[in-house]
Amino acid sequence: MYYVYKKAKSVALPRFDYNLKKFEDFYELAKVLTRKITGIYCIRIKSDSYKDIIKFINNSENYRHLLVYIEMSDTLLKYVLLQKPGANVIDSKANFDVFKELVSKYNILFDKYSMSKMYWAIGHSYEEMDEALMLLKQQCPDRKEVTESDLTKLFVIDTLVYPRSVLIQYIRLDRGRKRALEKCLSYFGNDIALFSMRKTALSFLEEKTKYLKSGEGSGLIKSLPMKNIVRMCNSLAFGRSNFMDITTILNLYERGETINDYLQNESTTSSSEEYYGLR
Repeated sequence: MYYVYKKAKSVALPRFDYNLKKFEDFYELAKVLTRKITGIYCIRIKSDSYKDIIKFINNSENYRHLLVYIEMSDTLLKYVLLQKPGANVIDSKANFDVFKELVSKYNILFDKYSMSKMYWAIGHSYEEMDEALMLLKQQCPDRKEVTESDLTKLFVIDTLVYPRSVLIQYIRLDRGRKRALEKCLSYFGNDIALFSMRKTALSFLEEKTKYLKSGEGSGLIKSLPMKNIVRMCNSLAFGRSNFMDITTILNLYERGETINDYLQNESTTSSSEEYYGLR
């Protein structure tokens, strides 16, 4: 028996007896493996070879006594399924979707913000999320609603507001974004926040462009408006010259302006000395 799947932390997998990187190694191993006294040998092969994968699937009946998992990239998996639409596929889901399913499995009810806080406080493999939620259920069996106070007794809860989170709030123009910016700056400082947001905004622009061309993208990328991503890139990367104050940059972004726009407007009402002094 075999399964093919794309590499993702959220895929539920068994414990493997062997982890291999080449089919050549698998074929050599298969020659000496006999049937287990109890159970079945589980073998994972990580491969980027289309030909090797198709060859194995064509001859998979010869290895029915083994349980073989073939890990590959998303793109390669799509090519394999075009050639072999009947292949045994393990579907992968977004990590947070798997987490929510496990929350339902353990019948745990969180208050408004605690679910996301717990998610970011633990590892995101299936095993890590399952073990963490099992522990929470054991320690808080009678809680009608799990709170942050309950979580802090079991996990290290990160209360920081990260530049990426602030950037998303400004792109979506969420309420409370200014307060989030203040909290972010109080820990990370202006320069780290600025350069982190700049890098993330450019990454969002690249991912959004890819999504509009191919239809492939995360739920977050699909939800962010392209117009605001472009405006944010102009504000943080292309239209700020050497200006460094992130609060001012974001205030101008909300008005639909960049630092360069502002300076250009000022140049019509200020002397040359005042204009260049602003830079």
